[in-house]
Amino acid sequence: MRPQILTWATLATVLALAACDSEKDTSDTEPDVDTDTDTDTEPEAVWEQERAETSESLQGVYASGQGVFAVSTGGRLWTYRAASGWSDEDGGTEGEDLNDIWGVGSGDTMEAWAVGDAGNLIHFIDEGYNNYDVGTGNFEAVGGPSTNWLFFAGYGGVYFYDGDAWTYETVPAGARINDVWATVDIAFAVGEDGLLLRRVSAAKGWEMMTSPTDLPLFAVGGATAADLWAVGQDGIVLRLTGSDWVEFDADPDPKSPGVQRFTGQSLWDVWGIQNDAVYAVGNNGTAFVWDTETWTELPTGVDNNLYAVHGSTAYDVWAAGNRGMAIHYVVE
Repeated sequence: MRPQILTWATLATVLALAACDSEKDTSDTEPDVDTDTDTDTEPEAVWEQERAETSESLQGVYASGQGVFAVSTGGRLWTYRAASGWSDEDGGTEGEDLNDIWGVGSGDTMEAWAVGDAGNLIHFIDEGYNNYDVGTGNFEAVGGPSTNWLFFAGYGGVYFYDGDAWTYETVPAGARINDVWATVDIAFAVGEDGLLLRRVSAAKGWEMMTSPTDLPLFAVGGATAADLWAVGQDGIVLRLTGSDWVEFDADPDPKSPGVQRFTGQSLWDVWGIQNDAVYAVGNNGTAFVWDTETWTELPTGVDNNLYAVHGSTAYDVWAAGNRGMAIHYVVE
């Protein structure tokens, strides 16, 4: 297959510097605000707003340390520069939404992939990008440890990329995947109806794992395979303990009735590169951080739904969401 070669005008500069609740709200209207909260005193925001001037939803974000890259509904590619803010251009998808972005490196060594509806794949490298089509349906996510070990996943299944070619991998019938996380040794995927999948080798393929919920799971992430998290609708949070997923209990006191969740807001993404700094974001500006003992709220000062979170380090983190919202959190 011969890729279509396009030019991303802003990439060269940055490289040099370099619904129901299971559906994202991509409208430009104000989101519903949770009224079951104490509105007497608003906590001081610890994130800085860096909003893009658009009504599109930023659905994936990659922070390289020398630039920030995002993808959005409408097939737009976004680049943030500290000196001039956000700029965007068409991603060559004929308006199809882009849903996720994965990247590695910074400056002139940066390489990234974006995925979206109608099977759209975009590869960023050097001073431009290439569009690919592997003849499948919507891609929801891309994840993996390196540019030659990536998984592209969605409702049409999973494709493994070895740096040269894609190989389709069979998943259990009816699996609708929303996100994927992987190392070279093991991979996990989550999705609708509490879907949990695991891949220990290409030979064994993807297998179902027992799920403690039937709620949609939107994201999976964490620093290592030994300490992974999955998040989803209505604030559901699962943690991988050994070989089993269990729902996280925010109040493990035996006297507490059932499992207590630390938020009722749907959580759309979870990310971390250290076990003591894992971030989760979601509806109505919700953001939390895990410090190995508890999930602590990080007030954002916004009511936008936040769909993506990523950092260049464990303490320099970006989140993005609907109506062009992007926020930046730095621990000095």
